[in-house]
Amino acid sequence: MKTLKTILIVTLTTLILSACNMGSMMIHEEESPYDYGKTVETIKANAKATGWFQKCTTSRHQC
Repeated sequence: MKTLKTILIVTLTTLILSACNMGSMMIHEEESPYDYGKTVETIKANAKATGWFQKCTTSRHQC
């Protein structure tokens, strides 16, 4: 019985603490100040500058 209570307390504590941090895991959406083409080019340039790699850039993901 003591083990069950301990497990419940640890589980509830973990759930509560993880729920408090969920805000940082959400997607932040913001309107771009650029038009569509400039936005895409800016994202590509920033991704390349930080070392991200995208093998395929077609709309149907065929390379």
